[in-house]
Amino acid sequence: MLVTAAAQRWNRDASTCHRGKGCRLAPTHRPPSVGYGKLVDAAAKLPVPENVALKAAADFKLIGKPASASDDSRGQGHGQVRSSASTAGRRR
Repeated sequence: MLVTAAAQRWNRDASTCHRGKGCRLAPTHRPPSVGYGKLVDAAAKLPVPENVALKAAADFKLIGKPASASDDSRGQGHGQVRSSASTAGRRR
């Protein structure tokens, strides 16, 4: 539905729009892109399709893959890293 909303926004066929990494949609032969958040209202007004072709598990890019913690979050689960809110106003 988000692809359809993007296609309607650009007056293009949905098959000419592609999803990139993260939350972006772009027409195939055009530089501009749009975030999914900007398409939510338009997509919500579209009829919900009855049959949706699902991606094969082999084509998943993130699901089922190990995720590494970013440098910012290492140690937070063990109380080793203090957030800026907990250190606000303290001298170091």
